[in-house]
Amino acid sequence: MTFGKGSTVVALVLGVVAQPALAQKTAEEPADAPDPSKQVRITVGLKVWPNRWETWGFPSDTAKKIALIPSVAASRGNFFASLGYFTTTLYNFPLYGDVPRTEYDLNVGYWVLQSDSGRLGLTLGYKQVNEDFGAFKEQITAPTIGFTASAHIAGPWSLYSNAAFGPATETGPSFKARGYYASGEAGVAYAFDRGTAVTIGFKGQVIDVGLGDCAAFGNTRCRDTTDGFIFGVSHTF
Repeated sequence: MTFGKGSTVVALVLGVVAQPALAQKTAEEPADAPDPSKQVRITVGLKVWPNRWETWGFPSDTAKKIALIPSVAASRGNFFASLGYFTTTLYNFPLYGDVPRTEYDLNVGYWVLQSDSGRLGLTLGYKQVNEDFGAFKEQITAPTIGFTASAHIAGPWSLYSNAAFGPATETGPSFKARGYYASGEAGVAYAFDRGTAVTIGFKGQVIDVGLGDCAAFGNTRCRDTTDGFIFGVSHTF
């Protein structure tokens, strides 16, 4: 959203790449083999998001761009945490010119289900979006609650999905409005040997505020959306 603006990422949010269930000890393993549930696992990833951003400006405006979203995650037992960074991306709007945008996603979570057939985790997080429309710079922040999940299909193939929702606050020069933030992503994952996986899916994000100063711009709701297919690769150590 914006004074002719809008915003979206990581998320994670947390973008789970369907990974094989953690291996369990077997009789063939040495007695002193480390317990997988006590090991710290690190995952690094990169998502490429060709997306369409529509702002709530007066009038609204639309731009398309490819955004890069690197991420890092850590897990131990049933607990995990992730950080995603929507790198500064320059959108060119027909009405508003060049607009740089940056996003951050921070999440912590707990796996409530882990099995050979899939995983389900619940998350708490924080989302921040920064947009620079020249004289009108704004920031959107939102605490979030969400989930991340994967379901095994066959062989190396899995389905994955994640979503987050929370109350959002949008601030700018002499501007403040409240509403909600929501994002979701779903797709297919292919896991290679040695911890590498690739994904293809669709991601959408909405920031909608209507309480506060939206009326000053002739809007009853200040809403912007970002969506598009998304491609990812990750590796777990």
